[in-house]
Amino acid sequence: MSSPTSSTLPKNECIVQLPYDPEEHPREKSRHYISATGEDIASMLETVKLNHLPELFSHLPQEQLFKGNLDLPEELSYEVAADHLLRVSQKTKLHTSFIGDLLPVWKVHPIVGQVSQLRPLSTSYT
Repeated sequence: MSSPTSSTLPKNECIVQLPYDPEEHPREKSRHYISATGEDIASMLETVKLNHLPELFSHLPQEQLFKGNLDLPEELSYEVAADHLLRVSQKTKLHTSFIGDLLPVWKVHPIVGQVSQLRPLSTSYT
């Protein structure tokens, strides 16, 4: 499968409609999403009595530390990445599952939808 590029879609055309405006959340569109601000990192380092981030790894042998750049493909724009993920998701062929048949029907508590819509909780690691 070929990798999508910014030329896959006409300029400024996005088929994915987000339920929020990413422009209102600067970290959403930053090149590298890091949830901690510089001040947050400085505060954490101060708490553990360190001056610089690399000191966190000083206990590791130098030959085990990663040096250099990762060999990653060219990054996609926010909109192109969202569209690509939508297209991949549309290839899924869902079938009716009878696993668990005759078990009670489970209901999701109404608060789940509200909590799952909280932006600070919707990160790649939560």
